[in-house]
Amino acid sequence: MDDKNPAPQTDALRCRTCGGALLQKNRLILFTVGMGMAASLVSALLFPLFWAPGIILGLAGAYLIVWAVLGKGRWCRNCKIFPPR
Repeated sequence: MDDKNPAPQTDALRCRTCGGALLQKNRLILFTVGMGMAASLVSALLFPLFWAPGIILGLAGAYLIVWAVLGKGRWCRNCKIFPPR
């Protein structure tokens, strides 16, 4: 492998539920994108046409914020959840 894309480490964290490998995402990016998506609720309040997309983006943004804060940016490949601890 080259220096820009190193090989995945074999001693990665394991999921407590299924024992699968956990991916680590950048928590700052998750939080920032989540805040941007949650801010779309403001446009939903100002323009009634954007209510449905604003609510969907707001919920997805809240999920990303929770994932960044409580899930520590980790994601299980097998059971498709973020472990809360």
